[in-house]
Amino acid sequence: MQTDLLSLPTKDLLEKFGAGNAKPGSGSAAALTALIACQMILTVIDVSKDKPSTRSFQQEFERIKNRLQEIIPELEKLLQDDSNLFNEVHQLRLERDNVKKNIEKIQIKEKILENLKPCTEIPLKIADLSIEIFEMATFVFKNGVWWVRGDSQVSLSNPISAIDSCISIINLNLNYFPENDWVKSVTAP
Repeated sequence: MQTDLLSLPTKDLLEKFGAGNAKPGSGSAAALTALIACQMILTVIDVSKDKPSTRSFQQEFERIKNRLQEIIPELEKLLQDDSNLFNEVHQLRLERDNVKKNIEKIQIKEKILENLKPCTEIPLKIADLSIEIFEMATFVFKNGVWWVRGDSQVSLSNPISAIDSCISIINLNLNYFPENDWVKSVTAP
């Protein structure tokens, strides 16, 4: 049975990340980093609303808040999906390492590559969402009230970290693939 990672107490979730297993892994960590940024943006908006210095930004704050309410469940799903799907890749790798016949290893390697595709596409989605989060964080950092500047700085830093992590994950995964149309579609600008 799959554990709903975000329903775990924080300490348990962090221990799962540090347990040395494939589940949850780096893609899930990148999604969690982006989720924290979303929540920090919401905090800055909430504290900044209806303040005299931010009244002219209320409409944009509301638009950002509404968009984040769409992004958050998407990131939550990506976090869980990444953990579940990469666990399948990990299990196949263990299976591959335990078979003796080369033909079986080749067949399992093909399964690994097929399962690694969505494990590469998920970080692409996380990175795309993190770029959007960064743009919202930039607006909130510039226009939110000054006394939550630490929160707005975290909302700026976290999506950068998530994007950087996703780029690394994607590049590592692509190293396993021969040059083909799918790889070209992933690496195309």
